[in-house]
Amino acid sequence: MKKGLIFGGVGIVLVAVAVIGTMFFMNSRSAQAEKAEPTPVHVEGKLGPTLALKDRVFNLAPAGGQKHFLKMQTTIEFETTDPAWFKLTGKELEHALEEFEKDEIGALKDHIEDVITTVVSGKKVEEISSAEGKAALREEILEAIHEEIHHPVAYRVFFTSFVTD
Repeated sequence: MKKGLIFGGVGIVLVAVAVIGTMFFMNSRSAQAEKAEPTPVHVEGKLGPTLALKDRVFNLAPAGGQKHFLKMQTTIEFETTDPAWFKLTGKELEHALEEFEKDEIGALKDHIEDVITTVVSGKKVEEISSAEGKAALREEILEAIHEEIHHPVAYRVFFTSFVTD
């Protein structure tokens, strides 16, 4: 009889441990689901937060013994998870862009400039003269930014000025 009580008591303890363990596991999974990153929002025909870089002149890699230069102005669009961003206009948008650059980009701006300089200065004028070459350069710059900067997430690269000699 004592053995039956002991085994019964052990059984109850094991069931209680299993129930508590299951509840803990379910709660931790629920907490992980709540902490999951929100999905980035993109609206066709609208831009997310952007960083407009100043017009710069880059030395290109020498080709055939000649030096070439690229004068380029770049805008980087970043992802946002806030759908309200795309409703901003006028002064509200200007203020939001200033805040984004100050709070989200900050010192990363110099890092982004350096990444772009590194990528661009390794190109020959022949590589970037065609539409395909410019598209490849955009992608290479975007990938290089992704390698160096993880937040905020760069989404697209635009050339707002692009002149070679």
